[in-house]
Amino acid sequence: MLNNLDNSQCLVFIRYQSTYLSSRVTGHLPNIIRLAINMIVKTMLSAFSNNPWIKKISLLCIYIVVVCFAFGGSVSRIVGSWLSDDNFSHGPLILLISGYLIWLKRSELKEIRPRSSYIWFVAVFFASIAWVFCGTKDLPTLQDYLTLSIILLSVPIFLGAEIAKSILFPLAFLFFSIPFDPFIKNLLMVFSAEFSSGLLLASGLEITKELTFIQTESRRWDVGPQGSGLSYLLATLTISTLFSYLYFKNIHTKIIFVICSCIFCITLNSFRIWVIISYYQYISNGDPDPLLISVTGWIIFAIGLVIIFYIGHSLGEKDKAHASLNHPQPEDGIKPRDSKLSIYAAVFGLVAVPFTFYPYAENLFKEGEQIGFEYTTRLAIDDLFHNETADAIKKLQEIIPTSDNYNKDNLVLARALMINNEYLQAEELLDTIIDEEQRNWEAYMLMGWLKKAQGDYIRARRAFVTAEDIRPNDTQPAVQLALLDILQNRTNDARFALQRVFNKDPDSIYGLAILAEIELRHGSSDNVHAIIQKLNRSENGIDIALQIESTLYLRDALKLYQQRDFVAANENISKSLAISPDNWKALLLKAMCHHATGNYNQARESYNEAIGLAPDNVNILLGLAKLDIAENKPNEARTLLEYAFEKHPESTAVILALAEFAYDERKDFSMAMEQYETLIRISPDQPLILNNLAWRYIEIDDPRALKFAERAYTLEPDSWQIIHTYGVALLKSGYRERGISLLKKAAAMAPNDIKLQNDLLFAELSD
Repeated sequence: MLNNLDNSQCLVFIRYQSTYLSSRVTGHLPNIIRLAINMIVKTMLSAFSNNPWIKKISLLCIYIVVVCFAFGGSVSRIVGSWLSDDNFSHGPLILLISGYLIWLKRSELKEIRPRSSYIWFVAVFFASIAWVFCGTKDLPTLQDYLTLSIILLSVPIFLGAEIAKSILFPLAFLFFSIPFDPFIKNLLMVFSAEFSSGLLLASGLEITKELTFIQTESRRWDVGPQGSGLSYLLATLTISTLFSYLYFKNIHTKIIFVICSCIFCITLNSFRIWVIISYYQYISNGDPDPLLISVTGWIIFAIGLVIIFYIGHSLGEKDKAHASLNHPQPEDGIKPRDSKLSIYAAVFGLVAVPFTFYPYAENLFKEGEQIGFEYTTRLAIDDLFHNETADAIKKLQEIIPTSDNYNKDNLVLARALMINNEYLQAEELLDTIIDEEQRNWEAYMLMGWLKKAQGDYIRARRAFVTAEDIRPNDTQPAVQLALLDILQNRTNDARFALQRVFNKDPDSIYGLAILAEIELRHGSSDNVHAIIQKLNRSENGIDIALQIESTLYLRDALKLYQQRDFVAANENISKSLAISPDNWKALLLKAMCHHATGNYNQARESYNEAIGLAPDNVNILLGLAKLDIAENKPNEARTLLEYAFEKHPESTAVILALAEFAYDERKDFSMAMEQYETLIRISPDQPLILNNLAWRYIEIDDPRALKFAERAYTLEPDSWQIIHTYGVALLKSGYRERGISLLKKAAAMAPNDIKLQNDLLFAELSD
């Protein structure tokens, strides 16, 4: 019909037909949609009815989704381990490998018709009960294995036992995706440290081992989580299992190959540790390089895998030859007629084993966890030993909430907090422990040390007395009480406490050391030498005897320095340093002697040695500042004093030095006097501060000098410097006879002090 129309007529006709069809389709659109939906539903129902696999797999997927929601805690824990723990990041790869192994079975599965067997829900029920039971006993790893088991039971439930048997290995292979319990890592750490220590000793290297720490001559090694070899073991176990499944026919060969591969891997990890320690002991003197250690480990592991595969290939060829001669059973040694029975037995074992072997499993898990807690605590103690207090506190705070040794770990944490000067938190912890355990000796001892550090001697004494009541035969509380008495200048009480120490242990090293301190304070050199001889007779007392002897020389040197006999003082300092070359106090006194005699270069050298041993020590910083002033370096002195004040803002010695610097060098008298008055408010009974303030008042003819000089003399009447100041203040105030008498007394004590002798001469010549 279109052939008889021209172009314009054709366009009109097409436009008319389009409008007509559009109106017809629009009018019947709901019917078209309904028809399409009906066709889709009929197609799906036809597919479900004609292909049983689709229906069964759909139900299986729904079941898995429901299980994942019901046991969400285990599922999230498993996935979290994959994402956060490098040892188990291979989990998704296990899923892919298992899926691929099932895909390889597709031709075999096509020949099997899926048959549902809902009797397996009984196994699901018992496995769920086991999951709840493990939750009450805090066994998360067993819960994870049971969750995967419940998921895998969907195969015999919806597809049948025959299909489950056909893909038994790919399903079982999924268990490698479940993270192991931490106790395995802890046991591997201990074993690796033990075995590698044996290798090191066998190779002639002298070492000492404590738990997982190996101490060589040059450094201390920690066979920690990175040295456990868990990642190597997991890789070996997974690869060897997959290799044996694909390459061997005989079930015994498979099992033996996997076991031997794992043993070889664990041994190889110890060999790796031996290689690394030997390298840094004999070849490299630098710090261990983490990258080099990691690369070395993987190279050794790769060589080990090559050896395993070579042996596996040889065994595989023999296994195939043996199988061809003996007409072996079907794969995995399972006869077809026994397939159902085998799967029933496997599922029964899956459910029964957690209950049957639960006591053993619980003990094993607890032992592994305990090793972990002890290891972490040991790491924390090691951090404290190396002054890494913050790391120690962090480790302890992580393990304490789940630790079986709750109070023990809290005691270590309290000690760490005390070292970190966090006394309030430490006290709260100790109070909690004492409330729970009224007879906890360690807690009372720590409380005593804490209160002694805070200057609360009353509560410290109370804590040590309680500790002595708890353990009457222990000498430590009495030793601490004696130290408290010395701090409070209660010599008689200290001797009484030491008597209790010697009644329990006549040869107590600490008791003898404290007794030597008392005799040193009283200037009884003969008694100190007798104590040193007694300590020298004890093997453990030799070092303490040397320290006491060094201290004795240093005390004598200090007395000689105060008497301005610098030559004799230097001789005693040299004797002290010969015993203890790293004694910063001896180096400081040596610098002070050189400073006093004008040997500024030697003084600076000694100051620098001392500050290298005791960085930021206030006395050394002040000594260097005084040396700068003596060498006419006021800017350097001011910088040092400001730095000292920044580091020690509450130090009266620093504030006093700043006051003297302001007075002598900057001639800022108002600032200097303000600093002195601040010091008086902070420490009203400090003789040195009172004496210096009195002297400044003397220099500006301020009558307040006598008041402060008299207070200083009352507090410390045996100091020739204070006697000198008080004598001059009396002279200035018109008390001539009393002033001259005191100046003569001071001059007799310090005959070499030129200024003192001049002041005495001027007083005697004046009217």
